[in-house]
Amino acid sequence: MAIYRVHLPVGADAASAAERARFQREGFSWPALLFGPVWLLARGIWRALTVWLAAALALGWAIHLGRLPSADGTWFVLLSAIYLGLEGNSLAAAALERRGYKLADIAGAGAQNPAGYEVMLLFFFLLSLAALLSAVLLWRREAGPKGHNLESARAGA
Repeated sequence: MAIYRVHLPVGADAASAAERARFQREGFSWPALLFGPVWLLARGIWRALTVWLAAALALGWAIHLGRLPSADGTWFVLLSAIYLGLEGNSLAAAALERRGYKLADIAGAGAQNPAGYEVMLLFFFLLSLAALLSAVLLWRREAGPKGHNLESARAGA
């Protein structure tokens, strides 16, 4: 079930606050894992981006000087990507609060509010389509000249 933080601007009236509301998904962030600093830049999470860039530059300089092995750079990229995947949405929520938004509510998708189900419905549709395609291709191969004649095999024969 998808869970979202609802952030509203501080000091705005109800109508404009509803129009300017920001929804921040809770949980793991695949875009943050895969795109790291680009994701931070696109979301305007400047503090975390600055820390990431400073750490990357310091580590790169230490590797350049020969004080650290180059494998440490790989570990930094890997571990920072995992950290951003785990904590990226929380960093984005904190950035919203620094911009003048306050946490107003936590909303989740469920049977009454199926907003988070579309992704899973698409996933299961594509999975079913792949299974159907695999079954049809297997049937065509077995029925063709290079098949194993499984259609003509009889039990106990």
